[in-house]
Amino acid sequence: MLPPQHSEEVRLVWEYVRAVAKYWWLVIVALGLTWLDLAERIFGTWYTPPLWARITAGVAGLTVAQFLAYRDLRKSERAELRHLNERNAELSSQADLLKVRPYGHAHKELAQTQLINRIERPKLGRAGIDSFWQVRPEFVDVLRDLLFPRREQVQQNFFLS
Repeated sequence: MLPPQHSEEVRLVWEYVRAVAKYWWLVIVALGLTWLDLAERIFGTWYTPPLWARITAGVAGLTVAQFLAYRDLRKSERAELRHLNERNAELSSQADLLKVRPYGHAHKELAQTQLINRIERPKLGRAGIDSFWQVRPEFVDVLRDLLFPRREQVQQNFFLS
């Protein structure tokens, strides 16, 4: 059994060999031998290339196949990178929306009415400012009644007969 890092490398090499073999088959068999067969039929002769020509064609085909496999890898990386950039932009815009407080404008309007006051104090022992909203004392009872309405005692009339 191979360690996990070796199994990943074996998988990567296997994918590379498959991609190169696919393109080698395309270049040598589909293109090279098809053109050779076409030339033989046109000229009515059986052509047997010398050994150096066969080796050169094989190496050239392998080189072209490796380039095509590399090109596919780069295209897929670019597509994946483009997708990740689009997703990153989308998430950034969503994060920017989270930074905007929908109640910020309402707080400013309320502060202008002087019902509440904004208090800013430096944080003790660290950098930064703590912000607080404090209700003016004369409006505390009004605000409490608005937020937490009192329950009036419901008097039930019981009729005794």
